[in-house]
Amino acid sequence: ARYRLTNGEIMHGFNWQSIRQLKAHRPGADPSNWAHRICVHTINIQHDGVNMGVCGHACGHGFYYYYGSVEEALPACTRGKLGEWGEGWAEACRGGIYHSAF
Repeated sequence: ARYRLTNGEIMHGFNWQSIRQLKAHRPGADPSNWAHRICVHTINIQHDGVNMGVCGHACGHGFYYYYGSVEEALPACTRGKLGEWGEGWAEACRGGIYHSAF
């Protein structure tokens, strides 16, 4: 294929920046809903959790920059449909938040 995702860097950058940009371009939008929309597809790509973990970690970065604080960003990792994805997702997401904050 001419264009394909060869590693997590592209997904990482897209998720991080698109969630961060929601605040400016779609005020009032719930970033957790957007994270679900963009990461739900990773469930079917690879079943060992690598792609979903990268997706969750990147969303954690985005949540931190969307909210501007760890305390406000953490609940976004498990809000709505994201809460159905289990502890692996939540841990990856929280890791992205802390990675950005510290």
